Amino acid sequence: PLERLIAKPFHSQFLKARQCSQINAVQSILRLLVHLRPMPLVDPFLLQAQGVNYNGNIEALSLLESQYAALKTNGYDADSPSRDLIKAIRQCYESLGDRDVSIYISSVISSF
Repeated sequence: PLERLIAKPFHSQFLKARQCSQINAVQSILRLLVHLRPMPLVDPFLLQAQGVNYNGNIEALSLLESQYAALKTNGYDADSPSRDLIKAIRQCYESLGDRDVSIYISSVISSF
């Protein structure tokens, strides 16, 4: 349900009013998700795509990095869900213009 709220255009139904044209609902939702405890697990590529499309890269990156830390803490296998998570983190850094971190993450991915 949470992923559906972020992915579908439900958030834009109230933005047709003239006074609300500057509201970025997806960015606001991502900011709220960062502060939830426990942090919900959301599809990494959805977070990355919504971060890019709705100017929420920093919020999406924070969520992705928290998910990665949680996966590592709980002992998930490095080849299963965290591989896609690492790719999404790399793409967030790339979209933010941080090529050094993006290249480093690419080299880490290739060493798996």
